[in-house]
Amino acid sequence: MPPIRRSNLGRITRNATNQANYRSNQSPQERDDRNERERIRISQTREVRTRNSTNNRANLNRAAFSYDVSIDYSNYQCVVIGSMNSVCSYCKALKYKNEANGLCCANGKVKLIPLDPPPEPLYSLVSGIGTDSIHFLTNIQQYNNCFQMTSFGATNVVRESFMPTFKMQGQIYHRSGSLLPVSDSNYKFLQIYFYVQFNTRN
Repeated sequence: MPPIRRSNLGRITRNATNQANYRSNQSPQERDDRNERERIRISQTREVRTRNSTNNRANLNRAAFSYDVSIDYSNYQCVVIGSMNSVCSYCKALKYKNEANGLCCANGKVKLIPLDPPPEPLYSLVSGIGTDSIHFLTNIQQYNNCFQMTSFGATNVVRESFMPTFKMQGQIYHRSGSLLPVSDSNYKFLQIYFYVQFNTRN
């Protein structure tokens, strides 16, 4: 609590003295009425706070699994966590205000190798310079969603016995391929998503 400035001490003392004199001049009935009004006010305030707290907990229970666009979640104080404007003094990571100091790099103990700049044309697209880059960054979520239509492929598939996991060697790529396979080829990558419709249409 910040210290009270000396210039305010006299005013605070006068206010307290005047309040004490006012209460001492009240009759027992007036004092009882005042205490009853104060008791009712505190009770109502406590009831409203308790009700709001209960409603917030009830409304937000598993809310992440049933998101409702008509609800403004920013009105809930427990949801608003602020901006990532806290910078780690060791690794320069952006964090939220209430995140622990060592959460990102254990206070400088973890040191990652700097990432190489992305190759072209990706580097130009994420630079934020030019109409193509602005368009790409504005619609980056839609571009990222395109990876949902990709498949995982391998040149050698081993099926000797039951194997719940598998191991791959080499570089992994996301590939979509053409919408339709070439003649005498099996469906793969993006083509498998249109397999049923293609056969139905033909």
